[in-house]
Amino acid sequence: MLFYVFFQENYNQKSMVQNFGRYSDSYKTKDKINFWTNASNLFDRKNYLESYREFINYLRDDAAGNVTASGGDNFVEFKLIQGSKSVKVHAEGDRVIAESEIAKFEKLSIPFMRKLLEVNYSLYYSRFAIKDNKIIVKFDSNIFDCSPNKLYFALKELAIKADKQDDLLIDEFSVLQNVDDSIIEHIPEELKEMKFRYLQKWISDTLKRIGELNENRFDGGISYLLLSLIYKIDYLLVPEGRLTNDIEVMSGIYWANDNKKLVEKNVIIKEELRKLLEKPKDYILKSFYRVKATFGIVNPAAYNSVTGVINDNMGNVKWYTENNYEDIALAILEYIAAYCFFMYGMPRPVRELLNLVMTVLNPDFAKEFGIKEEYFDLQSGKLNEGLIKNKIDEIFENGRQQFPELKFDTGKADFSGRVMFVSSVYKEMLNLNFNN
Repeated sequence: MLFYVFFQENYNQKSMVQNFGRYSDSYKTKDKINFWTNASNLFDRKNYLESYREFINYLRDDAAGNVTASGGDNFVEFKLIQGSKSVKVHAEGDRVIAESEIAKFEKLSIPFMRKLLEVNYSLYYSRFAIKDNKIIVKFDSNIFDCSPNKLYFALKELAIKADKQDDLLIDEFSVLQNVDDSIIEHIPEELKEMKFRYLQKWISDTLKRIGELNENRFDGGISYLLLSLIYKIDYLLVPEGRLTNDIEVMSGIYWANDNKKLVEKNVIIKEELRKLLEKPKDYILKSFYRVKATFGIVNPAAYNSVTGVINDNMGNVKWYTENNYEDIALAILEYIAAYCFFMYGMPRPVRELLNLVMTVLNPDFAKEFGIKEEYFDLQSGKLNEGLIKNKIDEIFENGRQQFPELKFDTGKADFSGRVMFVSSVYKEMLNLNFNN
Protein backbone atom coordinates (compact mmCIF):
# COMPACT_ATOMS: atom_id res chain seq x y z
CA MET A 1 0.00 0.00 0.00
CA LEU A 2 1.29 3.46 -0.85
CA PHE A 3 1.14 5.91 2.02
CA TYR A 4 1.97 9.10 0.18
CA VAL A 5 -0.84 11.63 0.16
CA PHE A 6 -1.42 12.46 -3.50
CA PHE A 7 -3.02 15.48 -5.07
CA GLN A 8 -3.97 16.15 -8.68
CA GLU A 9 -3.03 19.64 -9.72
CA ASN A 10 -3.18 21.88 -12.77
CA TYR A 11 -0.17 24.14 -12.74
CA ASN A 12 0.24 26.51 -15.70
CA GLN A 13 -2.14 24.30 -17.70
CA LYS A 14 0.02 21.22 -17.02
CA SER A 15 -1.58 18.23 -15.35
CA MET A 16 0.69 16.48 -12.90
CA VAL A 17 0.60 14.46 -9.72
CA GLN A 18 2.57 15.71 -6.72
CA ASN A 19 2.69 14.60 -3.12
CA PHE A 20 3.27 16.00 0.32
CA GLY A 21 5.42 14.10 2.78
CA ARG A 22 7.77 11.18 2.45
CA TYR A 23 7.19 7.52 1.73
CA SER A 24 6.12 5.31 4.61
CA ASP A 25 6.04 1.53 4.65
CA SER A 26 4.40 1.43 8.08
CA TYR A 27 1.20 -0.50 8.77
CA LYS A 28 1.23 -2.95 5.87
CA THR A 29 -1.97 -4.44 4.46
CA LYS A 30 -3.09 -7.96 5.33
CA ASP A 31 -1.93 -9.20 1.91
CA LYS A 32 1.57 -7.85 2.56
CA ILE A 33 1.63 -9.40 6.00
CA ASN A 34 0.69 -12.73 4.42
CA PHE A 35 3.65 -12.43 2.04
CA TRP A 36 5.91 -11.84 5.03
CA THR A 37 4.48 -14.82 6.92
CA ASN A 38 4.94 -17.04 3.87
CA ALA A 39 8.53 -15.86 3.45
CA SER A 40 9.35 -16.62 7.08
CA ASN A 41 7.73 -20.06 6.97
CA LEU A 42 9.49 -21.02 3.74
CA PHE A 43 12.83 -19.92 5.16
CA ASP A 44 12.27 -22.03 8.28
CA ARG A 45 11.68 -25.00 5.97
CA LYS A 46 15.02 -24.19 4.25
CA ASN A 47 13.29 -23.26 0.99
CA TYR A 48 15.43 -20.15 0.73
CA LEU A 49 14.83 -18.98 -2.83
CA GLU A 50 11.05 -19.34 -2.56
CA SER A 51 11.26 -17.46 0.70
CA TYR A 52 13.01 -14.59 -1.05
CA ARG A 53 10.42 -14.57 -3.83
CA GLU A 54 7.70 -14.03 -1.23
CA PHE A 55 9.93 -11.41 0.39
CA ILE A 56 10.02 -9.53 -2.92
CA ASN A 57 6.22 -9.52 -2.98
CA TYR A 58 6.27 -8.04 0.51
CA LEU A 59 8.58 -5.20 -0.58
CA ARG A 60 6.89 -4.52 -3.90
CA ASP A 61 4.54 -1.55 -4.01
CA ASP A 62 2.67 -1.80 -7.30
CA ALA A 63 1.50 1.79 -7.14
CA ALA A 64 5.04 3.06 -6.61
CA GLY A 65 6.80 0.72 -9.03
CA ASN A 66 9.65 0.43 -6.56
CA VAL A 67 10.76 -3.18 -7.12
CA THR A 68 11.53 -5.14 -10.27
CA ALA A 69 12.43 -8.82 -10.19
CA SER A 70 13.96 -11.44 -12.44
CA GLY A 71 15.59 -14.80 -11.87
CA GLY A 72 15.45 -18.46 -12.67
CA ASP A 73 15.05 -21.83 -11.02
CA ASN A 74 18.39 -21.60 -9.25
CA PHE A 75 18.68 -17.92 -8.38
CA VAL A 76 16.69 -14.87 -7.34
CA GLU A 77 17.52 -11.37 -8.54
CA PHE A 78 15.72 -8.11 -7.96
CA LYS A 79 16.28 -4.36 -7.89
CA LEU A 80 14.69 -1.92 -5.48
CA ILE A 81 14.64 1.87 -5.60
CA GLN A 82 15.28 4.16 -2.66
CA GLY A 83 15.27 7.83 -3.57
CA SER A 84 18.04 8.60 -6.04
CA LYS A 85 19.64 5.16 -5.75
CA SER A 86 18.88 1.60 -6.79
CA VAL A 87 19.97 -1.52 -4.94
CA LYS A 88 20.65 -4.75 -6.84
CA VAL A 89 20.17 -8.00 -4.94
CA HIS A 90 21.30 -11.45 -6.11
CA ALA A 91 20.77 -14.73 -4.24
CA GLU A 92 22.27 -17.95 -5.59
CA GLY A 93 23.85 -21.04 -4.09
CA ASP A 94 24.84 -20.25 -0.52
CA ARG A 95 25.26 -16.45 -0.92
CA VAL A 96 23.06 -13.37 -1.05
CA ILE A 97 24.68 -10.11 -2.19
CA ALA A 98 23.27 -6.58 -2.37
CA GLU A 99 25.06 -3.55 -3.85
CA SER A 100 24.34 0.09 -4.67
CA GLU A 101 26.66 2.39 -6.61
CA ILE A 102 27.25 5.74 -4.92
CA ALA A 103 29.84 7.72 -6.89
CA LYS A 104 32.71 7.27 -9.32
CA PHE A 105 36.26 8.62 -9.36
CA GLU A 106 39.38 8.62 -11.52
CA LYS A 107 41.86 8.00 -8.72
CA LEU A 108 41.75 7.18 -5.03
CA SER A 109 41.89 10.00 -2.53
CA ILE A 110 42.89 9.69 1.12
CA PRO A 111 40.28 12.22 2.39
CA PHE A 112 37.24 10.44 0.98
CA MET A 113 38.67 7.03 1.89
CA ARG A 114 38.99 8.23 5.50
CA LYS A 115 35.41 9.47 5.35
CA LEU A 116 34.17 6.08 4.16
CA LEU A 117 35.96 4.37 7.02
CA GLU A 118 34.25 6.71 9.48
CA VAL A 119 30.82 6.00 8.00
CA ASN A 120 31.50 2.25 7.99
CA TYR A 121 32.00 2.37 11.74
CA SER A 122 28.35 3.38 12.20
CA LEU A 123 26.91 0.64 9.96
CA TYR A 124 25.60 -2.62 11.33
CA TYR A 125 24.87 -4.80 8.27
CA SER A 126 26.43 -3.11 5.24
CA ARG A 127 29.70 -1.35 4.40
CA PHE A 128 31.19 1.08 1.92
CA ALA A 129 33.62 -0.50 -0.53
CA ILE A 130 35.54 0.24 -3.75
CA LYS A 131 34.74 -1.59 -6.98
CA ASP A 132 35.78 -0.69 -10.54
CA ASN A 133 36.61 2.94 -9.67
CA LYS A 134 33.27 3.33 -7.96
CA ILE A 135 32.20 3.73 -4.36
CA ILE A 136 29.51 1.20 -3.51
CA VAL A 137 27.56 0.18 -0.45
CA LYS A 138 27.52 -3.58 -0.08
CA PHE A 139 25.90 -6.29 2.02
CA ASP A 140 26.59 -9.99 1.66
CA SER A 141 25.75 -13.00 3.77
CA ASN A 142 25.56 -16.75 3.86
CA ILE A 143 22.03 -17.42 2.63
CA PHE A 144 21.41 -19.92 5.43
CA ASP A 145 21.93 -17.14 7.99
CA CYS A 146 19.97 -14.47 6.14
CA SER A 147 16.35 -14.74 7.17
CA PRO A 148 13.75 -12.34 5.72
CA ASN A 149 14.01 -10.35 8.94
CA LYS A 150 17.77 -9.92 8.61
CA LEU A 151 17.54 -9.24 4.88
CA TYR A 152 14.89 -6.56 5.42
CA PHE A 153 16.92 -4.58 7.93
CA ALA A 154 20.14 -5.05 5.96
CA LEU A 155 18.57 -3.74 2.76
CA LYS A 156 16.89 -0.88 4.62
CA GLU A 157 20.18 0.24 6.14
CA LEU A 158 22.00 -0.09 2.82
CA ALA A 159 19.32 1.67 0.76
CA ILE A 160 18.75 4.62 3.08
CA LYS A 161 22.48 5.15 3.61
CA ALA A 162 23.15 5.00 -0.15
CA ASP A 163 20.40 7.50 -0.90
CA LYS A 164 21.66 9.94 1.71
CA GLN A 165 25.41 9.68 1.23
CA ASP A 166 25.69 10.11 -2.53
CA ASP A 167 24.88 13.83 -2.54
CA LEU A 168 26.81 14.49 0.67
CA LEU A 169 29.99 12.78 -0.54
CA ILE A 170 29.91 14.38 -3.98
CA ASP A 171 29.29 17.78 -2.39
CA GLU A 172 32.19 17.34 0.05
CA PHE A 173 34.80 15.81 -2.30
CA SER A 174 35.32 17.37 -5.72
CA VAL A 175 37.11 14.25 -7.03
CA LEU A 176 33.84 12.30 -6.86
CA GLN A 177 31.25 12.31 -9.62
CA ASN A 178 27.64 11.20 -9.83
CA VAL A 179 27.07 7.69 -11.20
CA ASP A 180 23.53 7.92 -12.53
CA ASP A 181 20.55 10.18 -11.84
CA SER A 182 18.12 8.54 -14.27
CA ILE A 183 16.07 7.13 -11.38
CA ILE A 184 14.87 10.52 -10.17
CA GLU A 185 11.90 12.22 -11.79
CA HIS A 186 12.50 15.87 -12.66
CA ILE A 187 9.60 18.21 -11.90
CA PRO A 188 8.59 21.23 -14.01
CA GLU A 189 10.71 24.34 -13.54
CA GLU A 190 7.66 26.41 -12.54
CA LEU A 191 6.96 24.01 -9.69
CA LYS A 192 10.57 24.27 -8.54
CA GLU A 193 10.31 28.05 -8.67
CA MET A 194 7.14 27.99 -6.58
CA LYS A 195 8.77 25.81 -3.92
CA PHE A 196 11.84 28.06 -3.90
CA ARG A 197 9.66 31.13 -3.45
CA TYR A 198 7.78 29.66 -0.49
CA LEU A 199 11.00 28.46 1.10
CA GLN A 200 12.37 31.99 0.94
CA LYS A 201 9.10 33.52 2.15
CA TRP A 202 8.61 31.16 5.09
CA ILE A 203 12.17 31.59 6.33
CA SER A 204 12.15 35.39 5.92
CA ASP A 205 8.74 35.80 7.59
CA THR A 206 9.74 33.57 10.50
CA LEU A 207 13.04 35.35 11.11
CA LYS A 208 11.27 38.71 10.94
CA ARG A 209 8.66 37.62 13.50
CA ILE A 210 11.32 36.21 15.82
CA GLY A 211 13.17 39.52 15.64
CA GLU A 212 10.11 41.19 17.17
CA LEU A 213 10.17 38.93 20.25
CA ASN A 214 12.32 39.07 23.36
CA GLU A 215 14.66 36.12 22.93
CA ASN A 216 14.80 35.37 26.67
CA ARG A 217 11.15 35.83 27.60
CA PHE A 218 9.87 34.05 24.48
CA ASP A 219 12.56 31.39 24.11
CA GLY A 220 9.89 28.65 24.03
CA GLY A 221 7.69 30.46 21.51
CA ILE A 222 10.69 31.15 19.29
CA SER A 223 11.59 27.45 19.38
CA TYR A 224 8.08 26.57 18.24
CA LEU A 225 8.31 29.05 15.37
CA LEU A 226 11.65 27.60 14.27
CA LEU A 227 10.71 23.93 14.58
CA SER A 228 7.34 24.45 12.92
CA LEU A 229 9.16 26.09 10.02
CA ILE A 230 11.79 23.41 9.41
CA TYR A 231 9.35 20.51 9.72
CA LYS A 232 6.86 22.31 7.46
CA ILE A 233 9.55 22.74 4.83
CA ASP A 234 10.26 19.03 5.00
CA TYR A 235 6.61 17.99 4.72
CA LEU A 236 5.15 20.48 2.26
CA LEU A 237 8.15 21.16 0.00
CA VAL A 238 9.59 17.61 0.24
CA PRO A 239 13.21 18.52 -0.51
CA GLU A 240 15.75 15.83 -1.35
CA GLY A 241 19.52 15.54 -1.23
CA ARG A 242 21.55 18.26 0.45
CA LEU A 243 18.58 20.37 1.51
CA THR A 244 17.16 17.39 3.38
CA ASN A 245 20.43 17.09 5.24
CA ASP A 246 20.31 20.80 6.12
CA ILE A 247 16.90 20.29 7.70
CA GLU A 248 18.08 17.24 9.63
CA VAL A 249 21.05 19.23 10.93
CA MET A 250 18.77 22.01 12.23
CA SER A 251 16.45 19.51 13.87
CA GLY A 252 19.43 17.79 15.45
CA ILE A 253 20.67 21.08 16.92
CA TYR A 254 17.46 21.49 18.89
CA TRP A 255 17.20 17.91 20.14
CA ALA A 256 20.90 17.40 20.91
CA ASN A 257 21.63 16.50 24.51
CA ASP A 258 24.48 19.01 24.76
CA ASN A 259 23.49 21.12 27.81
CA LYS A 260 22.99 24.22 25.65
CA LYS A 261 20.24 26.58 26.80
CA LEU A 262 17.15 27.04 24.65
CA VAL A 263 18.10 30.62 23.82
CA GLU A 264 21.48 29.45 22.52
CA LYS A 265 19.96 26.69 20.41
CA ASN A 266 17.50 29.17 18.91
CA VAL A 267 20.36 31.48 17.92
CA ILE A 268 22.24 28.62 16.22
CA ILE A 269 19.17 27.47 14.28
CA LYS A 270 18.41 31.04 13.18
CA GLU A 271 21.95 31.32 11.84
CA GLU A 272 21.54 28.07 9.91
CA LEU A 273 18.34 29.42 8.38
CA ARG A 274 20.09 32.65 7.37
CA LYS A 275 22.79 30.56 5.71
CA LEU A 276 20.07 28.68 3.84
CA LEU A 277 18.63 31.97 2.61
CA GLU A 278 22.06 32.89 1.25
CA LYS A 279 22.58 29.60 -0.58
CA PRO A 280 22.76 29.90 -4.37
CA LYS A 281 19.38 29.44 -5.98
CA ASP A 282 20.71 26.52 -8.00
CA TYR A 283 21.64 24.72 -4.76
CA ILE A 284 18.01 24.89 -3.66
CA LEU A 285 16.41 24.07 -7.01
CA LYS A 286 18.55 20.94 -7.38
CA SER A 287 16.92 19.60 -4.22
CA PHE A 288 13.44 19.58 -5.72
CA TYR A 289 12.62 16.41 -7.63
CA ARG A 290 10.47 13.32 -7.21
CA VAL A 291 11.64 9.90 -6.15
CA LYS A 292 10.35 6.41 -5.54
CA ALA A 293 11.10 4.53 -2.34
CA THR A 294 10.95 1.08 -0.80
CA PHE A 295 11.67 1.89 2.84
CA GLY A 296 10.32 4.64 5.04
CA ILE A 297 12.99 6.80 6.62
CA VAL A 298 11.09 6.86 9.90
CA ASN A 299 10.13 3.70 11.74
CA PRO A 300 6.57 2.61 12.54
CA ALA A 301 5.45 4.08 15.83
CA ALA A 302 2.78 3.12 18.31
CA TYR A 303 -0.12 5.56 18.19
CA ASN A 304 0.55 6.66 21.75
CA SER A 305 3.69 8.37 20.40
CA VAL A 306 1.39 10.73 18.47
CA THR A 307 -0.98 11.29 21.39
CA GLY A 308 2.07 11.93 23.58
CA VAL A 309 3.16 14.79 21.31
CA ILE A 310 -0.37 16.23 21.43
CA ASN A 311 -0.58 16.03 25.24
CA ASP A 312 2.90 17.48 25.71
CA ASN A 313 2.21 20.61 23.66
CA MET A 314 -1.48 21.51 23.78
CA GLY A 315 -1.19 23.26 27.16
CA ASN A 316 1.11 25.83 25.57
CA VAL A 317 -1.47 26.59 22.86
CA LYS A 318 -3.90 27.80 25.51
CA TRP A 319 -1.40 30.23 27.07
CA TYR A 320 -0.41 31.86 23.79
CA THR A 321 -4.04 32.11 22.67
CA GLU A 322 -5.18 33.73 25.92
CA ASN A 323 -2.30 36.21 25.74
CA ASN A 324 -3.07 37.26 22.13
CA TYR A 325 -0.19 35.48 20.40
CA GLU A 326 -2.33 33.58 17.93
CA ASP A 327 0.50 33.22 15.42
CA ILE A 328 2.59 31.31 17.98
CA ALA A 329 -0.43 29.19 18.94
CA LEU A 330 -0.85 28.30 15.26
CA ALA A 331 2.87 27.49 15.04
CA ILE A 332 2.52 25.05 17.95
CA LEU A 333 -0.44 23.35 16.28
CA GLU A 334 1.49 23.12 13.02
CA TYR A 335 4.56 21.84 14.85
CA ILE A 336 2.56 18.95 16.34
CA ALA A 337 1.47 17.71 12.91
CA ALA A 338 4.72 18.38 11.05
CA TYR A 339 6.86 16.90 13.84
CA CYS A 340 4.82 13.68 13.79
CA PHE A 341 5.34 13.39 10.03
CA PHE A 342 9.08 13.97 10.49
CA MET A 343 9.52 11.47 13.32
CA TYR A 344 6.92 8.68 13.08
CA GLY A 345 5.54 6.10 10.70
CA MET A 346 1.80 6.45 11.36
CA PRO A 347 -1.41 4.68 10.28
CA ARG A 348 -2.84 6.07 7.07
CA PRO A 349 -5.94 7.69 8.66
CA VAL A 350 -3.68 9.65 11.02
CA ARG A 351 -1.46 10.74 8.15
CA GLU A 352 -4.44 11.91 6.11
CA LEU A 353 -6.01 13.74 9.05
CA LEU A 354 -2.77 15.53 9.90
CA ASN A 355 -2.37 16.35 6.22
CA LEU A 356 -5.78 18.04 6.38
CA VAL A 357 -4.50 20.03 9.35
CA MET A 358 -1.42 21.13 7.41
CA THR A 359 -3.61 22.17 4.48
CA VAL A 360 -5.92 24.21 6.73
CA LEU A 361 -2.90 25.94 8.29
CA ASN A 362 -1.30 26.74 4.90
CA PRO A 363 -4.21 27.72 2.64
CA ASP A 364 -2.20 30.07 0.41
CA PHE A 365 0.37 27.39 -0.39
CA ALA A 366 -2.33 24.72 -0.84
CA LYS A 367 -4.27 26.89 -3.28
CA GLU A 368 -1.26 27.83 -5.40
CA PHE A 369 -0.07 24.25 -5.28
CA GLY A 370 -3.28 23.25 -7.04
CA ILE A 371 -5.43 21.72 -4.29
CA LYS A 372 -9.01 22.35 -5.39
CA GLU A 373 -10.62 21.95 -1.98
CA GLU A 374 -10.62 25.32 -0.16
CA TYR A 375 -10.85 24.30 3.49
CA PHE A 376 -10.07 27.78 4.82
CA ASP A 377 -10.77 31.15 3.20
CA LEU A 378 -7.97 33.59 3.99
CA GLN A 379 -10.06 36.64 3.03
CA SER A 380 -13.07 35.85 5.21
CA GLY A 381 -11.11 33.95 7.84
CA LYS A 382 -13.74 31.20 7.83
CA LEU A 383 -13.47 27.43 7.65
CA ASN A 384 -15.56 25.43 5.19
CA GLU A 385 -17.34 23.29 7.78
CA GLY A 386 -19.25 21.06 5.35
CA LEU A 387 -16.25 20.32 3.17
CA ILE A 388 -14.03 19.54 6.16
CA LYS A 389 -16.58 17.25 7.79
CA ASN A 390 -17.03 15.35 4.53
CA LYS A 391 -13.26 14.95 4.20
CA ILE A 392 -12.88 13.64 7.76
CA ASP A 393 -15.79 11.22 7.28
CA GLU A 394 -14.15 9.95 4.09
CA ILE A 395 -10.78 9.46 5.83
CA PHE A 396 -12.28 7.40 8.65
CA GLU A 397 -14.69 5.44 6.50
CA ASN A 398 -11.70 4.23 4.46
CA GLY A 399 -9.68 3.70 7.64
CA ARG A 400 -12.26 1.32 9.10
CA GLN A 401 -11.40 -1.20 6.41
CA GLN A 402 -8.19 -1.83 8.35
CA PHE A 403 -9.24 -0.59 11.80
CA PRO A 404 -12.93 -1.50 12.36
CA GLU A 405 -13.20 0.33 15.70
CA LEU A 406 -11.94 3.63 14.28
CA LYS A 407 -14.35 6.56 14.79
CA PHE A 408 -14.06 10.33 14.71
CA ASP A 409 -16.93 12.48 15.98
CA THR A 410 -17.00 15.55 13.70
CA GLY A 411 -19.81 16.92 15.86
CA LYS A 412 -17.16 17.80 18.44
CA ALA A 413 -15.08 19.84 15.97
CA ASP A 414 -15.03 23.60 16.67
CA PHE A 415 -15.21 25.69 13.48
CA SER A 416 -15.04 29.12 15.13
CA GLY A 417 -11.44 29.61 14.01
CA ARG A 418 -8.30 27.72 13.02
CA VAL A 419 -6.82 27.54 16.52
CA MET A 420 -10.04 26.17 17.97
CA PHE A 421 -10.60 23.82 15.02
CA VAL A 422 -7.17 22.19 15.04
CA SER A 423 -7.24 22.03 18.85
CA SER A 424 -10.57 20.22 18.72
CA VAL A 425 -9.21 17.79 16.10
CA TYR A 426 -6.24 16.96 18.32
CA LYS A 427 -8.54 16.50 21.32
CA GLU A 428 -10.67 14.00 19.40
CA MET A 429 -7.52 12.23 18.14
CA LEU A 430 -6.77 11.27 21.75
CA ASN A 431 -9.80 8.95 21.61
CA LEU A 432 -9.05 7.09 18.38
CA ASN A 433 -9.11 3.28 18.60
CA PHE A 434 -6.69 1.47 16.29
CA ASN A 435 -7.48 -2.05 17.51
CA ASN A 436 -8.04 -4.36 14.55
